[in-house]
Amino acid sequence: MSAQKKKSSGHGSTPKGDREPRLTPPIPFVPPKVDEGDEPQTVDIMIKKNLKKKTTKVNTKKKTFSAIETFTGNGAFVVTVLKRIQTEIFEHLSISNAPKKVDERLDYLLQVTTGRARDQLVEIFKQGRRQSALMFDVSSQQREAFVRDKKVFFEWLLNGEKNDVPEDTQSKLGETNDEYCQQYESLVWFEMGKLMWVRHRTVQDEHVRYLENKIIKPYDMAMRDFYDRVVEMYSFIYYMQPPSMNNQAWYEARWHTLTGLPSEERIRTAIRNGLPRSMQDKLDQKDDDYRMVSNETFLDYLYRLEVEDQQERAEKQRLRDSLEKKGNLKAAEAVETGRIPKKDKKRKSDASEKGSSKKAKKGKYCDWCADHGKEDRFIHSHNEADCNFKKAAAKDADTKKQSKSGSGRSLNALKKEQKKIKKILRDDSLSSEAKQRRINKIYDGGSSRKRKRRYYSSSSSSDYSSDSD
Repeated sequence: MSAQKKKSSGHGSTPKGDREPRLTPPIPFVPPKVDEGDEPQTVDIMIKKNLKKKTTKVNTKKKTFSAIETFTGNGAFVVTVLKRIQTEIFEHLSISNAPKKVDERLDYLLQVTTGRARDQLVEIFKQGRRQSALMFDVSSQQREAFVRDKKVFFEWLLNGEKNDVPEDTQSKLGETNDEYCQQYESLVWFEMGKLMWVRHRTVQDEHVRYLENKIIKPYDMAMRDFYDRVVEMYSFIYYMQPPSMNNQAWYEARWHTLTGLPSEERIRTAIRNGLPRSMQDKLDQKDDDYRMVSNETFLDYLYRLEVEDQQERAEKQRLRDSLEKKGNLKAAEAVETGRIPKKDKKRKSDASEKGSSKKAKKGKYCDWCADHGKEDRFIHSHNEADCNFKKAAAKDADTKKQSKSGSGRSLNALKKEQKKIKKILRDDSLSSEAKQRRINKIYDGGSSRKRKRRYYSSSSSSDYSSDSD
């Protein structure tokens, strides 16, 4: 797999520099590490040292760039190369904003591509020349000549007379050759963006939202490096496709978003939002608003926050080392992570009363047991919500209430059954086995068999005794 498109496998964990897991930013804040041996190819480009002198071996220097191997889904890598070309070649040769240097700029871009990327870029150039010719309504023969030979096209684009330019074309592309050159270059960048980004029409807006809401300063990143990276990430906006609506052509995109730097206030707000919460609060509490001070003062604010953070880290490390030496590993871990360890579930404290056989649980107290005169070992062993004594008392009260409400009916039924049993027992014509069978039938019809037998046994014995009397 090409190193340019290789992604780090986080397995659901939060990538370094991101505030949330599983984000898919156009350009990650912390670039993924490239394994040894997977480094991209390089290309060398020779440029003039002194633009006022002739091109000689003495007046040339070599610049080495990472080669672009493909444009498809490779936007994060391509923009880093484009930014280097802009700063180290275009600005050095003073061809950055010159409309009539468009052919020279695109030629340098072609030099940093290899393999598939070169084929893709050549095809984009051809499509651009064909579409430009169509908009100017040139003859089919001239149009094919533009596609075949870029020199013929650029000669016509830069210096050629364009008579009878359609009004529709003028409204879209302008009226001068300089404007036509700018539009052709915009067309090339627009077509490149379609290959580079998955959501090419919204990539710029997504990138800005990511910077303002989803980045966080890595723990081991120096404050100045964090500041520089945020500024660099904002500079990548100018190498992205400008925002546009579905089905809009390249000339309808919002190209004005690429003409000016983001405000200093916007960049500083993103830096502030990417700091830990404690640092954000300290920055907000400054007498002078961090968004309004000079850049030197703002950097001084950040340096002071970093020094304070380093001091706090050093103090925590000293405390952690001291606790580890004493063997208190749980406390040492709590100092490092900032989390309080869970208390042991079976922790107990000595009971206040002498002679107590058990230790009261720390923090436990039952108001019900205290009001009903229970011993301290019970009062401090649980909370009122978990009191079994209270639950048992409530259950007994319910039982008594129920038995009282149904006592009249139960006694009447028992009296009737008692009369039947007495009648059976007094019948001398029945054998003892027959008497027992009839009594058992009466028992089976009741709901509380065991209780009735005890009652009838006692009644029967008393009857026998009375009969004998």
